[in-house]
Amino acid sequence: MSRKCAVFPYFGSPHRIPRRSLHTWYQLAITVSPQDAEQLSELLFALGSTGLETDDFVPDSVVVNAYFPTAHDPDGVLKAIQSQFGARANVSGEPEAVPDEDWGAKWREHFEPVLATPRIMIHPPWDTPTPPDGGFSIAIEPKTAFGTGSHPTTKMALLGLEQSVHAGFRVMDVGTGSGILSIAAVKLGAREVLAIDTDPMATENVAENVALNEVDDIRVETRALASGDTGFDVAVANIISSVLTPLLPVLREAVLPYGTVILGGLLAREEGQFVGRVEGAGLTVLDVTREAEWIGLITQST
Repeated sequence: MSRKCAVFPYFGSPHRIPRRSLHTWYQLAITVSPQDAEQLSELLFALGSTGLETDDFVPDSVVVNAYFPTAHDPDGVLKAIQSQFGARANVSGEPEAVPDEDWGAKWREHFEPVLATPRIMIHPPWDTPTPPDGGFSIAIEPKTAFGTGSHPTTKMALLGLEQSVHAGFRVMDVGTGSGILSIAAVKLGAREVLAIDTDPMATENVAENVALNEVDDIRVETRALASGDTGFDVAVANIISSVLTPLLPVLREAVLPYGTVILGGLLAREEGQFVGRVEGAGLTVLDVTREAEWIGLITQST
């Protein structure tokens, strides 16, 4: 049996609700061909899935387990899947309730230390490996927020920060998730970091991880990116393209002239179209990194 697990949220969902209202999740299991798995994953993110787990133990098939807060109407999700995939997608059984406690346990089951870059080791607080030579480690308490260092988009965003952040810089982390990028920015020398996310569960997790790593100079706010966010040397946003696209002009204005904007969460097949949108927003692409089906961009304001 081969199995791969990837859990990561959809930022900017209009259906975000406070933690006190989120007692359970529900899970849908959808079987598709390997060729359709990427497209299905992107659709599920757009529909508001807060996490995906994929199983490829059946030859020529992929089972995508999608998790949604109970506030999401499963009938609407099923209709959207049927509309886009028809008979190519097979939904197994009825939506299955998943207690919130099980979700946290699932994170812990799969989270092991990760050498995200040659200089940065990410690990859970119960496992403290030796940091890489000339680098540092970041402890992350795995909860319902994206950012344990194992996903290619997180790795590429960290590499972008390594290239771009220098001592004394101001950094903004949009869609901060677990806070992993904000913590890395401080450890790379940033004097001030603003970490924002629209999900209160994420920002609660960020505050916990900031304390866990004993770093200062990170301000955590539960809100969206705003036009008043300006004066940063570097902005990083590791979010899917459908959410990133309308934010591009605001991200450009957020950084100083010739400041750096690091963009992640992008599928390789989106590169041509998305790069055009980036350039249209007044950003120049300096570098493109690639891993598996994902890409990351380092751009500069003009």
